[in-house]
Amino acid sequence: MTDNRRRAARTPREIADDLAAEITSGRLGPGALLPTVRELTTIHGVANRTILNALELLDAEHLITRRHGTRARVADPTTELRTLRADLDTLAAKLDTLRTHLDNTLARLDPPAPNSPTSKAEQP
Repeated sequence: MTDNRRRAARTPREIADDLAAEITSGRLGPGALLPTVRELTTIHGVANRTILNALELLDAEHLITRRHGTRARVADPTTELRTLRADLDTLAAKLDTLRTHLDNTLARLDPPAPNSPTSKAEQP
């Protein structure tokens, strides 16, 4: 007897996991081109939007790089690491600036009490 039921639609997460397994296993190495969106829709039997969502997940996980108008590529881990470190350095600098701003604001809003050791030390 032939089973005519359609296979359950695959989710973007499932497709992303399949592609991630190919990347982490080394089957698709750094710089390798992924199949086109059209090829992936045929392979997985899903709509373009599902494939695009799967690619967005992989991009967010830094497993692939994408540019408009070009095929997705497997990310180079060393390049990704440098990018992440630069992003982290930028965030740390912004955090330091915010911390300084917050300290200054709190100091203006909450001056020391008149009888505190800090206020006596500031008096002539």
